[in-house]
Amino acid sequence: MLLDSGRSRKRDVGLFMIVRGAVDLSLRGIGGRLDHLAELGQWDVFGESRLLTGRVAPMVASARTEVEVLALPEAFVLSELTEELPGFMEMLRDTYHSRLKDTLFIHHPLLRPLEPEIRGRLRVKALPAGGVAVTQGAPCDGLYVILRGRMIATASGQIVASLQAGDLFNGDALTMDAPASAVTVQATGEEVALLQIDREALGFISASQPSVVESLVEHLLALQPSYGRHGIIRTV
Repeated sequence: MLLDSGRSRKRDVGLFMIVRGAVDLSLRGIGGRLDHLAELGQWDVFGESRLLTGRVAPMVASARTEVEVLALPEAFVLSELTEELPGFMEMLRDTYHSRLKDTLFIHHPLLRPLEPEIRGRLRVKALPAGGVAVTQGAPCDGLYVILRGRMIATASGQIVASLQAGDLFNGDALTMDAPASAVTVQATGEEVALLQIDREALGFISASQPSVVESLVEHLLALQPSYGRHGIIRTV
């Protein structure tokens, strides 16, 4: 076992990089079940969550073959490595966001059925603490899913919901003719990562996998008149 989030890790280690061999990266779920996330090879990295967020993601890395792995000190990554490779941190954030997206599709009951082709069309959007994702009354540009962080939804200045990872908002976009967002949704005390399913993607999903959209609409209507009328879908 190269990395297990359930076990201690040296505090000064910021990142692991594969020099040789192949590694399986898995997600530790409820009851300790492992869901395969990715197969990694030479120069791929893992363990980036703590470096970027200060939190350890529930990941397990296991060697598929004989491997050689570098344990890079956090100070080295944040100073020397980023100085030598100016785009490294951006690449690392992209990797982290991609794994957040893959994790969502493993666990989210409403989005799990999406085909790989559709998943590849969807992009992750980072929002700083205090940032606004959608504004009440503004054009409804698509459906959003929270991958990481917490947000609040307000309508006419009143808080209508506190949102967390796995929650969806701007559900009015599912009708394809909603002119405006029903709420303002804002990040709270930390950076938020969002999966945006824009109107073009929703149209593609409606045409190729209509049952997914039907399920989302069904959940939205089932939450009326509480969250649903504000375009919010909660799965927990």
